[in-house]
Amino acid sequence: MSPVRKSVKLLGLILLFSEVVRAQVTTTQVFNGISLIQETRNDPPLHLHVVQIDLSAPGIQFYVSRGGVPSLPGTWTTVLQTVRAMAERDQLDIAVNANFFGTRETRQLFGQTIKYPLGSLAAATGAAMTDGLLWSPADNIHPSLVVDEDGKVSIGMFPRLPARARQVVSGSYLLVTDGKVIAERKEVAPHTAVGIDQDGKRLTIFVVDGRRPEYSAGMDCHDVGEELKRLGCWNALNLDGGGSSTLVLRNPKTDKWQVMNRPSDGYQLAIPLSIERPVACALGVRVTK
Repeated sequence: MSPVRKSVKLLGLILLFSEVVRAQVTTTQVFNGISLIQETRNDPPLHLHVVQIDLSAPGIQFYVSRGGVPSLPGTWTTVLQTVRAMAERDQLDIAVNANFFGTRETRQLFGQTIKYPLGSLAAATGAAMTDGLLWSPADNIHPSLVVDEDGKVSIGMFPRLPARARQVVSGSYLLVTDGKVIAERKEVAPHTAVGIDQDGKRLTIFVVDGRRPEYSAGMDCHDVGEELKRLGCWNALNLDGGGSSTLVLRNPKTDKWQVMNRPSDGYQLAIPLSIERPVACALGVRVTK
């Protein structure tokens, strides 16, 4: 073997070894048509959680869980609840936090201000629909994920929601449009995002942990868009993030609901904790077959 070929082969082995050291990836088929990918990276430290859903698999159903129904109509459209509680209540096999939101109140606990107290009245930002009921209308156009009566999933800007829409959640902005990453570089933080491939046959749910430099630094929006493009997404949407980012899975072996990531609320405490933040709503998946 020539010295040049030896050098090329050695370089290839070094690059391969570096990639192995850089990332550890575990892929598990958790339900028929649904895979969970968990990836750990070292430089910088990152923990990524990816759910890929084959939309052609039988028995895949989407459902938008509303935290709660306010006792009085008006400004407030929901009641804050954790993603895990919503998933268990509504029998969701997969659930992730969805819309941004505002709350009516804060509370004090042991000298700490709880910005998003469990049970607080809240208003989801953008459109939110459950089984055809639009319980959070949008004053302005927000990028949204729409599931229609046939189970077809679309992501984009909707000046008016499609007449056949059944489930809708909204985010802050599009990350990927027609295969191009359009997101700007903003705050490095935990993120939740969803994306759809060009043929509309595979949905990707993406969660990256953050605000824990030794465990997972988080990403900016542009990098999240790049990850979703790498995962095959043609269009992708940024959902609520930060301490809201939560991915829940029903373990089919134990029939228990587990938080699969490490929510960042509690990172600032003297003894850092991972606390599930109550949120406005969740995007859920049921597998009936």
